Amino acid sequence: TLEEIRCLGEIREHYVQFVEEGKKVESCDYQILRLEILQLQSSIQRLQDQIQTRQETISEQRAEEARSRENQEKLQENYDEIIRQIAGSGYQNLEREQKSLEETIKRLEVSHAKWRKVTEGLNQWKEQEMVPNQMLWDIEKFAEGTITEDELVRLKKSLENILEEVEEERQETNTRLRMVKKEEKNLREELKELKRGKKAYPKELEEAKYELRNRLQEKAGKYVPVHFLADLLDIREEYWHNAVEGYLGKNKLVLVVEPEFAKMAMEIFQEMDKKKYFRTSVLDTEQVLKKETKIKKGSLAEEVVSKEPYVMAYIRYILGHVIKCEGVEELRKCRTGITADCVLYQSYRLQHINSENYTRKAYIGETSMRQRILQLERKCEEYQNIRLPLTETIENLQKVKMMEKLSLSVDDYLLLRADIEEIPSKVQESKQLKEQIQQLREESVSALEVQKEEIRGKQKNLSEQLKKIQEQIWKSEKDVEQFRSELLKMNETLTEKEHIFTENMEYEQEFQEFLSGKRSTNYDYLRKNRVNERYPLEEKKEKAYRELVDVRSSYLRAYPNRSFSTSIENNQPYEQLLDRLQCEHLETYKEVAKEQARSAMEHFKDDFIFKIRSAIREAYQRKDELNRIISKLNFGKDKYQFVITKNKGTDGKYYKMFMDDSLQVNPSQLTNRIKNQLNMFTMEHEDQYGDMMNELIQIFIPPENATREELEEAKRNMEKYADYRTYLSFDMQQIVHGEQDMKIGLSKMIKKNSGGEGQNPLYVALLASFAQVYHINQTQKIQRNPAIRLVVLDEAFSKMDAEKVASCISLIRGLGIQAIISATNDKIQNYLENVDKTFVFANPNKKHISIQEFERQEFGQLQEET
Repeated sequence: TLEEIRCLGEIREHYVQFVEEGKKVESCDYQILRLEILQLQSSIQRLQDQIQTRQETISEQRAEEARSRENQEKLQENYDEIIRQIAGSGYQNLEREQKSLEETIKRLEVSHAKWRKVTEGLNQWKEQEMVPNQMLWDIEKFAEGTITEDELVRLKKSLENILEEVEEERQETNTRLRMVKKEEKNLREELKELKRGKKAYPKELEEAKYELRNRLQEKAGKYVPVHFLADLLDIREEYWHNAVEGYLGKNKLVLVVEPEFAKMAMEIFQEMDKKKYFRTSVLDTEQVLKKETKIKKGSLAEEVVSKEPYVMAYIRYILGHVIKCEGVEELRKCRTGITADCVLYQSYRLQHINSENYTRKAYIGETSMRQRILQLERKCEEYQNIRLPLTETIENLQKVKMMEKLSLSVDDYLLLRADIEEIPSKVQESKQLKEQIQQLREESVSALEVQKEEIRGKQKNLSEQLKKIQEQIWKSEKDVEQFRSELLKMNETLTEKEHIFTENMEYEQEFQEFLSGKRSTNYDYLRKNRVNERYPLEEKKEKAYRELVDVRSSYLRAYPNRSFSTSIENNQPYEQLLDRLQCEHLETYKEVAKEQARSAMEHFKDDFIFKIRSAIREAYQRKDELNRIISKLNFGKDKYQFVITKNKGTDGKYYKMFMDDSLQVNPSQLTNRIKNQLNMFTMEHEDQYGDMMNELIQIFIPPENATREELEEAKRNMEKYADYRTYLSFDMQQIVHGEQDMKIGLSKMIKKNSGGEGQNPLYVALLASFAQVYHINQTQKIQRNPAIRLVVLDEAFSKMDAEKVASCISLIRGLGIQAIISATNDKIQNYLENVDKTFVFANPNKKHISIQEFERQEFGQLQEET
């Protein structure tokens, strides 16, 4: 068409502009390279001149160095002559003797300081009540320096005896303190567990419960709850709480399972370790439920309640004949009776029930836990009052052990005392020597000393001068070495530049004209200017290239049947097409293209509508399938369902256009004799929604000659409105059962609920989705591929309490899904009762990860280690 020829002509114009801008960049690059070569040649000549100058300077400096060394030798001869004259006077011998005497006095002063330090340490013993009088008297003699050898031996022995007694007392106190700490630690650990809401059952009973539950799960093929009897009981009136706890005794610790699993549990328990679990027992709930036990009026069984019928059957069997009484008279009237203060009458015997059964070993209901907490808090306070004085005593004994103990030998202390006694005579001798030296200096040595100092001053100045000359020589040599290194590098760089340089007569002529118009011969300055001028030229070239790509892109969007590249730097395919299209059939091509465009738009509209309609209907089917799955799931007391409606926003107006019944085609109404039969079903739809459909298509069809921003916006709109979810609203409802069922939309309530309540529907939806993916809801008759049904959850149920975590895990088991759950240390206790295996991962030094499996009862120890 003429329009296509016009577009190709515009592409040719932009290509010519791109080529012209490219030549300007190439000419600039040529000039930059030529300037670099000239700059390198100039720098090489400058370095050669500098090397020659430095070598001449080095020769002059070495001559000056030789003259300075000759003067230095003459001064040294004069200095040696003066030293010989001073030595002949005996002055130096006296100085050496004086120096040796001063060193001796310093050594004696060190001994005196050691003696004072030991004395200060011994004086601390005077404050200790355990020190006998004889030891105090020996310490005073030591301080005065009058102590004899025998007294010193006696003092050392006394200190050793006292320190041995102190160490024995420290060890005894430390042993007692460890026992107190251990007891206090055990009590506080139990108190901690109770405050968490967890009853402190004996360790071996917990282990038996855990092992029985695991083996039941393996044998039954599903999770089977195992409880202690006490956990399934509660008491109506607190007045009879102690009586129930006391009479049940060990019976409240019996392990309980549902009647259908009782036989299996007893068979498993029979195979378990007899030595380890001989204090444990399993209740035969199946048989006890079959036995009909009548309870007597006023029996203790009336005070106990439980939700499980088989538990109440056992309570009626144990407590149904135990009558509640108020005194001895009432007790004697019944066969078995008990009072509220735990006095038991049985087999014609009156006895008190062991108080531990209703105090330390009370497990029924929350009241027992509160009483135990109060007892443990009082006991911990008592142990703390014992521990603190013991700790203080150990600290005081440790301080005594660190006091002065005369660790040196007796001979060493006697030598120290001898050094102290020698100090006065050595000080007097030093004083006399100083006087002799001063007298000799005044008579003859002072003049020689003056001459010696003058020569030393001249030697010092000459040495400094010689050092400066050597530094100058070294610096000049380093400069020569550096210049030669730079010269080598520049020669290599020049060789590389000359190798890549290719002479171009056109560009060379432009370069010579460029140089002739410049006054400066600073090639580096000229090169930097050309580099700065190159950036605008490169930008113009890039701009011309982008414009060329843009016009090519616009052309290809207008003519999608042309499969040319927009980024090629030659224009050959576009030139060839332009030559081919410049013919006489333009009007014919124009009419054919118009008809093809109209037909393509009609097909697009039909395909677009039916695809969106199909996707929406499939979404409704998946919603129904998910609702069938979660309708069978119990999450605590909550039930949920998914809800899909049309979009409540402005985009919802298109929903009816896609879902109108006029688009519903019945295949039985179609025949092979009518052409274009589907149009019969869409004519009504076109009449009603044609304008709305055109409005929707115009949103994501870009206008002719669209800008880049308009194209991007059309692309985003296409992605949005080609997604069926744009026309729908999704929600989840919580179903509350009652006299009349209520359905609450979670989108309205999610912000009002707590974090844990907000997570409930999240995990229901997540697990239901996994069940759908794994095809868990399919019947046995449908063939399906094997799957591991694995779900990996990172820090799952983080805002839930232990009860809701148990509900989640029970839900996972009920669906037949395997789960791997990661959690932080502070959340592990929420999982221990419900998972099969627990592993701890640690990376203490950030270099390697360690993995350790642990049992539930080891959790307390694990917390201490981490």
